Parts: sequence; C-alpha cells; structure tokens
Amino acid sequence: MNDRFGRWASGWFSNTYVLGSVLYGILGWLSNSFPITGTGTVSIRPGVCVPIFFGYAFGPSVGFVVGLAGNTFGDLLSGYITLPSLDPGSDFVTELVSGTNLHWQIGNGVMGLIPGLVARVWPGFSTPSSLLRASFGTVIAVGAGMAIASFGSYLLDPSLDPNVILQETFYPVFISNLFNSLCIVPLLLYNFARINGASREWMSSGLLRKILFSIFLSAIIPIVLLSFFLFTKSSSSVDSSFDVSVKLIFTIAVTLVLAFMNGAAIAVSLSGPLISLTRAAQAMQSESLEIGSALKLRSTPGDDEVSLLSRLFGQMAVEVVAREQNLRQQVAQLRSEVSSSATARGASEMLDNNFFQSLRERKAQGDGATDLPAG
Repeated sequence: MNDRFGRWASGWFSNTYVLGSVLYGILGWLSNSFPITGTGTVSIRPGVCVPIFFGYAFGPSVGFVVGLAGNTFGDLLSGYITLPSLDPGSDFVTELVSGTNLHWQIGNGVMGLIPGLVARVWPGFSTPSSLLRASFGTVIAVGAGMAIASFGSYLLDPSLDPNVILQETFYPVFISNLFNSLCIVPLLLYNFARINGASREWMSSGLLRKILFSIFLSAIIPIVLLSFFLFTKSSSSVDSSFDVSVKLIFTIAVTLVLAFMNGAAIAVSLSGPLISLTRAAQAMQSESLEIGSALKLRSTPGDDEVSLLSRLFGQMAVEVVAREQNLRQQVAQLRSEVSSSATARGASEMLDNNFFQSLRERKAQGDGATDLPAG
C-alpha cells in the first residue's frame, strides 16, 4: 500500500506531510480545550489516530513528522508553547526544550513512527489477521510514545515523583489515546485498503451512507458518555485514576454493545435483500421462479446499491418469467394445432384409403360383369 500511494510522499514538504501535520494540529487544538479531569493538560484526543494512520499508510518518516509537527502546531495554537527568551543570562536550550514541551512532541512523533515500521514488516490491512497485527502495533506505539511524553518531564525536573507521573499523566493519556486509536484506526485502514483512487463512484454510494450512519449511531452515545464522565469533576473520594478507569471501561462496554447492535442491524438490512436475490436466482436457474416473487423483488425499497440490484434483477426476472410463460403458451398452442392437423390428415388418409378400396372393389365387380356371356 505504501508503494501504491508512494507518489504522495515523494518529498519532505509533500502533500502527505503537510496535510497530516495540519490535520493533526487542528484536531489537537480543538480537543485541547477538553482536558481529562485530574490530569492537568491531558485531553481526550480522537485526532491521535492521524499520526498512527499516516504511519501505517505512508511509512515511518511520514508518521513521525505528522506526529511531531502536528502536535507542535496544535500546542502552538492552544498556547501551550512559550518561546525562550534571548537574555544573555538565560539557558536558551533548556528554555527551548521545556517551553516547547519537546518530550511531548517527540512522543507523538514516535507514536506515528512505530506504525510505519510495523507496516514495513507486515504490509497490507485488508484481512482480519492483518488488522489484528495493526492493533497490536498500535498498542506498542501508543505505549512507547506516551511513555516518552509523560516521563520526559522527569528528565527535565528530577524532583517530580515518577509515581505521580504514572498515575496522573501516563495512565490516563495512554488509556484515552489507546481507546480512540483502537476504535478508529482499524476502520480507517480497512477502508483505505479498498479505496480506488482513480474512481469517485464511492462518493455517491447509498450503501456507504447507510454504513456511515450506522457508525455515527454507534459512536455518538459513547462520545456523549465519555464527555460527560471525563469533563465532570467527581465529588467522591475515589482515587482519580481508578475513577477514570471505571468510566472508560463502562464507556467501552457501551460502545461495544451499540456497535454490535448497529452492526447486526445493518447486516440484517443488507443480508435480507441478498438472500431473497440469491433464492430468486436459484429458482430462475431451475425454471421454478414465480411471477409474484419477481414482482416482489422489483418493488424492493431503498436507495443503496443492493436495493437497486434487487429491483433490476426483479425487472429482468419479470420479463424472463413473462417471456417463458408466453413461450409455453405458444408451444402448447402449436402442439394443439399440430395434433389437430395430424388428426385431420389421418382422417383424410383413412377416407382416401376407403375411397380407393371401394373403387377397386367396384372395378373388380365391373370387370366380372363384362366377362359374362350375352343372354
């Protein structure tokens, strides 16, 4: 897949680098205003899937640049970055590293780098096993990237407590980023593997609209729940990390249940017409399709491709069944006419035979009369 879209990443300032960085920066800026309770500046970031996806799709260098540059751009828009002073007595390098949160930028870059390396080892994302490998690589990428981002602050300030960093920074951001990426990245990769860049027919697909609507229904309630749980401060004395874990687990469970229900609903809506279509095709093959079944297919409701296919097949089946019925009637009529003709011809032959037999008998009698002696 990297070779297929390799022309998009042919230079340092190619469309892929710029597009991914800008997209990640804007999504990061939008989500930075919704921090997770009790974690300071750690936010829920569905946009975290951008560097991971770009790493898988376009290679490790693209993923790293998109993660690093995109997160830097988002922090700059959010006001999290301060430029170092130019005073002679200031430590320019230290202020630059701390003011730009360099450990967070590098951590986001690593989060895009590792998927690109995984894709080099296991390319392709069109099968369940390949998506499972990509999910495993995503866990490693998020864990490694967020470990660098979280514990990098300890390297800058050794007075910080590593346990506090683990509980209040790494654990919440790791769970949140992992939840978002595992929900979104496999879906992006699966569909990306099937996109035909030379065709735009999919943009007007009714089936695509149905699937997207199902995905939206599966996601909207968990997003609302997640926002409500994590943006509202808890008044209980429960440990904040435990409280976040319980809320995330509950939200994940609700997400899975809703995704299963909506997936089952859309599967039924798609498999029903397909089953009817398959049975009609089998009946047509065995010449046992009834006109009522064909008419029912012709009136299949819906504006997606499966419904359209059912209506077209139904119209074709109605014409075929009507033509076969007409043909059967013509054959039956022809047989009747042939039978009547054969009966008439047989009767005529029989009459002819009787007539000539009578003539022969009369002739024989006439010949005998002429041979009698005259009286």
